Amino acid sequence: SVLSFSFFPRPPSPTKEARRPSSTNPFTPNLQNLHTMSSSSSSAKRRVFVVGVGMTRFEKPGSSGKDYPDFAQEAITKALADAGLHFSAVQQAAVGYVYGDSTCGQRAVYTVGMTGIPVYNVNNNCSTGSTALFLARELLQGGQAECVLALGFEKMERGSLAAKYMDRTNPMDKHMNTMLETRGITEAPFAPQMFGNAGREHMEKFGTTKEHFAKVAEKNHRHSVNNPYSQFRDVYSLDDVLKSKVVFEPLTRLQCCPTSDGAAAAILASEAFVIAHNLQHQAVEILGQSMATDFPSSFTNCIKMVGSDMTRAAATEAFRQAGRSIQDAQVVELHDCFSCNELLTYEALGMCPEGKGGALVDNGQVTYGGKWVVNPSGGLISKGHPLGATGLAQCCELSWQLRQMCGNRQVPNCKLAVQHNLGLGGAAVVTVYGLGFPQAFQPYPKNRPNPAVDPDAFLGSSVAASAAVEGGETKPDCTITITDEDYVNLILGKANGQQLFMQGKIKMAGNMALAMKLSVLEKLNSSGAAGAEGFASDAIFAELAKKVNADVVSKVKGIYQFKITKNGAEKIWTVDLKNGNGAVVEGGETKPDCTITITDEDYVNLILGKANGQQLFMQGKIKMAGNMALAMKLSVLEKLNSSGAAGAEGFASDVIFAELAKKVNADVVSKVKGIYQFKITKNGAEKIWTVDLKNGNGAVVEGGETKPDCTITITDEDYVNLILGKANGQQLFMQGKIKMAGNMALAMKLSVLEKLNSSGAAGAEGFKSDFVFGELAKRVKDEQALVKSINGIYLIKITNGPGGAGKSWIIDLKVGAVREGEGAADCTVTVADEDFTNLLLGKANGQQLFMQGKLKIAGNMALAMKLSQLSAQRASL
Repeated sequence: SVLSFSFFPRPPSPTKEARRPSSTNPFTPNLQNLHTMSSSSSSAKRRVFVVGVGMTRFEKPGSSGKDYPDFAQEAITKALADAGLHFSAVQQAAVGYVYGDSTCGQRAVYTVGMTGIPVYNVNNNCSTGSTALFLARELLQGGQAECVLALGFEKMERGSLAAKYMDRTNPMDKHMNTMLETRGITEAPFAPQMFGNAGREHMEKFGTTKEHFAKVAEKNHRHSVNNPYSQFRDVYSLDDVLKSKVVFEPLTRLQCCPTSDGAAAAILASEAFVIAHNLQHQAVEILGQSMATDFPSSFTNCIKMVGSDMTRAAATEAFRQAGRSIQDAQVVELHDCFSCNELLTYEALGMCPEGKGGALVDNGQVTYGGKWVVNPSGGLISKGHPLGATGLAQCCELSWQLRQMCGNRQVPNCKLAVQHNLGLGGAAVVTVYGLGFPQAFQPYPKNRPNPAVDPDAFLGSSVAASAAVEGGETKPDCTITITDEDYVNLILGKANGQQLFMQGKIKMAGNMALAMKLSVLEKLNSSGAAGAEGFASDAIFAELAKKVNADVVSKVKGIYQFKITKNGAEKIWTVDLKNGNGAVVEGGETKPDCTITITDEDYVNLILGKANGQQLFMQGKIKMAGNMALAMKLSVLEKLNSSGAAGAEGFASDVIFAELAKKVNADVVSKVKGIYQFKITKNGAEKIWTVDLKNGNGAVVEGGETKPDCTITITDEDYVNLILGKANGQQLFMQGKIKMAGNMALAMKLSVLEKLNSSGAAGAEGFKSDFVFGELAKRVKDEQALVKSINGIYLIKITNGPGGAGKSWIIDLKVGAVREGEGAADCTVTVADEDFTNLLLGKANGQQLFMQGKLKIAGNMALAMKLSQLSAQRASL
């Protein structure tokens, strides 16, 4: 097999003599004199710019099966693509990682090229990524190179961090002794003990509360929703954060960052390099940067033990270099390994006086709409914390923010950015960024893949530029010799390329960096990235046709019609899981029970388990019509298996249902008007309860004889937590932990059962929003243009009315009607009475309310974005 690729425009090939590494740039002829040009004044340090960044998604350790070279290759490739450079332009590399053998840095860099450049391996605990960035900048400032790669990666173990070497002095011994002498040591993991004790100290000295720390975590989880690189993208209420499992007071699980796998990279360059390559339009300058380590004072109390003195010293010097202050910044990415540390860092960076971090949080000054947006990426708490990659991931985020690329998480009017990365043991790195050439800045091209909002952007574009033809007329960059069988297994993911190479079953000649990208061909088999001529899902349906059988038919009992779309084309498949042994055929002659419209790529990822059906539905990427209960069984196509059942003794929810039986009454029935059937599962067993809130005074009985309007399947533990208010129904649904079938509008009334456990709700009179809905009702009857432009149904759940009461309204912009009550909707919006009134009257901004956690949205997000069209009618309201 002969493969030929051209991923990125590369500079003219240098002469053989020029390939020898040196302090000048040997790879790009028009830069041969840059070293002399840039260092003509030895007394002044040279300017340094970030010209390209790239990172992987951060993920749970071991979840993807990838190794650190895989993560590194992706991050470097994206950074080079962002800069429009070939690896041959890179003269030196600084590589950071904490867990791994010596020279892992070289092995990581070799995935994209082996050009003989110096590679420095660095380890500074959690500040490792910023240490690599710091070293790369030093090399450029000192005139040792014109273009340097800074790379950080980590492949971690699951669970809390622990010492690796027990036969030598622990580098954290001074820190542990300080904590032992001031607070004592418990059996809890050491890291949360250290930062938790610092938080306790702050509470005792300044009156800070655990709610202040929890608010930090709530904010960062909320910010993560708009970051596709984030390991977790779930929104939690303040109550959720406070009630999650305690790790070490005041820290709960949702206030602690997870361990993660991943990588991030940045391409740094001198001013002369930037100008020679015409990169002024995107160059982000490092205006100031400083690293500080521990002082004697660091071991006098817990707050200083976790780095406050280091941070303060590094920040002072970085701002001095930049000629700016923290007050000039709009965005900050800081080291929130634990929520306590974020609040402590506010004070160390000078964002507020010592002891006033809690007030900064209370006043909303660290999120959208405040003085700064801190951790728009979601921070370590949500994004994840692969130790070596974290500092460079922060660099990626801030570079994208300054270049106005961040879409829904973009910080308004972003001109100056500050980064803080901390490692115990210790090192703190503070970096100040700004646009290097503001007059030359150009917005990111709309027709170019945007890596800030699409993690697959540059990977997809490099694949799209390639072609495959039989024959060997074209001169290749890389030649590969392999048997027919091994090549098929490699591309189908049944064989490992590195293992085949090590076994001598793959022979390679030419560009070895290119050979390392063979995994791209394997990905084409599952990602749907092939040319538009064929649908990748054809192979999935062909496989399904072999696997459907009478057993599957007995589980599903329905006929699906799939409308698969790709590049404007459509193909229809019918999956009959209702008759006989089942069948899968192309075409739509058979009348379906459920019709599903989905793109080719999303369907492939759904069936291969790489996408979640409920999430695709909530994102509006799956359109469904017909039997919605049948739609909920889509997972059968992925799994094609069944589960057993065990005895049904010992259900904790029995007590909950017994209590509910005492509390249901005619008033509750009048509010709900429906019958629920709960299928409660535990350890493989199942118990059924019927909650009749439709007839008479209502009833709660064990068993499923009565036909339900809505069927809910949930585990025993999750149901108990839901009714006791320890879990959120919408979040359980989004996580796939609640399965619903039947009347979905009725399912939305589950909160009534939770409220029965409390003292009740106040009356619903006197809502400010009543006036707005009344005026809107008049408006939509006559404004057909508005109805047509939106074409959707909103369920608006108004909270915090008089006495804390709630009220629901339907805004039907399919037919043009507004009415009080609940019902089926395309988009559900939960918002306080006053906030909704201000939103519709144009006195509040919807995106800001969402980012502040004041606007909760479920369902069709695209429809939610059209709420602004309603507020546009404020003049008449």
